[in-house]
Amino acid sequence: MPRLRTYFLFCSLVLTTCASSDLENRNLRRLTILYTNDEHGWMEGMEPGQSAAHLYEMWQQEEGYYEDGPFLILSGGDNWTGPAISTWTEGESMVTVMNAMNYDASAVGNHEFDFGLEVIKERSEEADYPYLSANTRWRSSGESPTEIGILPFTVMTVNELRIGIIGLTTLDTPTATNPNNVQDLDFIDYEVALRETLPLVQAQDTDINLVIAHICVEPLERLIRNTRDLDIALFGAGHCNELLARRVHDAVLLSGGFHFTAYAKARFTVDPDTNAVVLDGATVLTVAETGSRPVIGGLVRRGNGWVLSASGEELDDDRTYRVLVNSFMYAGGDGYTIIPETDPDGFDTGINYRQPFLDWLQAQESSDQNPLRLD
Repeated sequence: MPRLRTYFLFCSLVLTTCASSDLENRNLRRLTILYTNDEHGWMEGMEPGQSAAHLYEMWQQEEGYYEDGPFLILSGGDNWTGPAISTWTEGESMVTVMNAMNYDASAVGNHEFDFGLEVIKERSEEADYPYLSANTRWRSSGESPTEIGILPFTVMTVNELRIGIIGLTTLDTPTATNPNNVQDLDFIDYEVALRETLPLVQAQDTDINLVIAHICVEPLERLIRNTRDLDIALFGAGHCNELLARRVHDAVLLSGGFHFTAYAKARFTVDPDTNAVVLDGATVLTVAETGSRPVIGGLVRRGNGWVLSASGEELDDDRTYRVLVNSFMYAGGDGYTIIPETDPDGFDTGINYRQPFLDWLQAQESSDQNPLRLD
């Protein structure tokens, strides 16, 4: 599995032209979207520190998340097929976890069909959030399969904003799940489905419209280019486990990584009176333990925690410790931004990382007659 790297993209993008001086005097509403995809049942995490609980804690600590605040929690689909803790229960345990994390909506991924249509119906009934796919239709009638819990869109209110959310599912689904499970379904063209569905959403007097899609970034970018005339502020990706946040024309494109190891974020300011939508910023952050584990002089990883390498003593949350890291990590390399954020006043020793080993090696006074033995 390749390591995730952290990319930062802070920007102020105007999606609907609106003078900033005018915005100051209006009845503005804030909205923060936290986005994941391809969770695949990894509620316990692939490694220590990568669980759903760690991610939820990061939302609270880093984003100031609280249930009744101006937040929207969204998924790009493929919620459950993965480790036994989720697959054995056919996704029931993952729905329980996502309910506890207060997800507001999920796109339907190809692996949502792995256990058959009756299971999707059961999971959608258990979920406190809707499963969305506007391009999934009954082959016989062309209608959305709402009777099994797959809706084309939903409209909800957050911070007094009417938010329309449309879902899309990858066209790879007939070959990316058991074909027998989807033989009664058709997966129509993304653009056709989006153009059919958006007017129905806008008819419900929405202030901002979003798309969550179990579609890889490259085809989703093409869809954004082909639908530039539509009033859609955000497109969320999935299926290819990508991690990014960037502007594509007048929309923001997010993808939240995979397996609860990361998430993407976008912040909007909306004026309900004029339909002005301003993107205040978009970025991704990884969970602290994502990627290779950091090498820290003075500490050793043991199980799920850290201990002092000299004594084996477990760390005390109420104490401060002096440790040694290389300058690459302290500068935030490989996504370890938590280190300079925690201690912005770190001291640079000016010593090359090889030098202590060279000093020790020379002190052994080894020779052909007295070779260095490492046993």
